[in-house]
Amino acid sequence: MKHLKTSREVIEKLGGIYKVAELTKSQPKAVWNWQRFDSFPAVYMVVMTRALRRRKCWAHPTMWRQECLEAA
Repeated sequence: MKHLKTSREVIEKLGGIYKVAELTKSQPKAVWNWQRFDSFPAVYMVVMTRALRRRKCWAHPTMWRQECLEAA
């Protein structure tokens, strides 16, 4: 699986701003802003990671502002 490291890479892999807007039911302007902030709203993590998985890619959960805790 290819590891995507930036929100721009994720958006490009998912087909661009308009395709991601359609996937997340968001406005294209919002998706454009996600590139600038280099993160996505947490609510879209499941739908976007599933779409990435179908393309044999993944991105770290922190891109959706998810905290990753180490196992004790």
